[in-house]
Amino acid sequence: MPQLESGDKIIMPPSALDRLASLHIEYPMLFEVHNAAAERTSHCGVLEFIAEEGMIYMPYWMMQNLLLQEGDMVFIKNANLPKGTYVKLQPHTTDFLDISNPKAILEKTLRNYSCLTTGDSIMVAYNNKKYYIDIVETKPSHAISIIETDCEVDFAPPLDYKEPEKPKPTVPLNAEPTAEAAVEEEPKFTPFTGSGRRLDGKASKDKDVLASSPAKRQANASNGVQPSLSSTSQSSSSRKPQESLSSAQVEVEISQWSNYCINLSMSVIMGGIKVQQDSLYSKEIAWVIVAASEIVLWIVKAIPKVLLFAVVYHIWGKPVARDIKAIRRLLEEQRRDSAKR
Repeated sequence: MPQLESGDKIIMPPSALDRLASLHIEYPMLFEVHNAAAERTSHCGVLEFIAEEGMIYMPYWMMQNLLLQEGDMVFIKNANLPKGTYVKLQPHTTDFLDISNPKAILEKTLRNYSCLTTGDSIMVAYNNKKYYIDIVETKPSHAISIIETDCEVDFAPPLDYKEPEKPKPTVPLNAEPTAEAAVEEEPKFTPFTGSGRRLDGKASKDKDVLASSPAKRQANASNGVQPSLSSTSQSSSSRKPQESLSSAQVEVEISQWSNYCINLSMSVIMGGIKVQQDSLYSKEIAWVIVAASEIVLWIVKAIPKVLLFAVVYHIWGKPVARDIKAIRRLLEEQRRDSAKR
């Protein structure tokens, strides 16, 4: 019977109608169908009472839900189901979503249904094709009546649905480098790369400056070139303090040393500012470096005064100290001579 397959109604024998008429039941008639062998339960309505005695006819999809075969025994009893307010459906395949208007097809099909049970699979026939839909959830009960009720319907993704893969972004060969690549390619900051001045007033050689720079040392190390020690020994020997210095030379020495220290401290401060602007370093580290640079600058400013005191002591203090020691030695000798006499 084609009309039997398009709904959830069964055909029962006339004796069932006589028994139900003698009972005080609610209409429309709803029944609970139970398969004791498989422990499966569903609910349905009734279409007619014209079946043979001891037999019922039900849709084939309902037999599949109850795991029944032709001739199996089932237990049927009258049931009072609440009106449904919510149902969640899940199609078996995505083909159901390809229908031009699946909502209208589903509404038309559910008009032939009287109730829904959680866990069942109903069949929707459309365009000579059968679509199976699972009843995932029903409210307010696991079995509800959908006769003359306003029920909210929700859909879950089909069983064979797969999330579409996100396409990987393709970078063209002639594309410009991004900001992150530009940051990575930016040369790193190298401190103390400027030129310096000698304390003895002589002009420094370019070889000494290049050899003393970190970039030059790193290049020499990578190329296997050992730095020469002749210029270093020469500069160290030239920097030995002279025993006889005039006041003008002392002022020149102090002025040159002061300028050298100020240039050194400014290089440190500029290095701290560079680190502060660099996005690869944190602000806390940058502020620590700037604070340390300011402390170094304060110390460097005090160095010329200390050097002035040391030079003055070296020029005038040592001869005076030697004279005092000689006078004391003479006095002690005179005292010894007088004591012998």
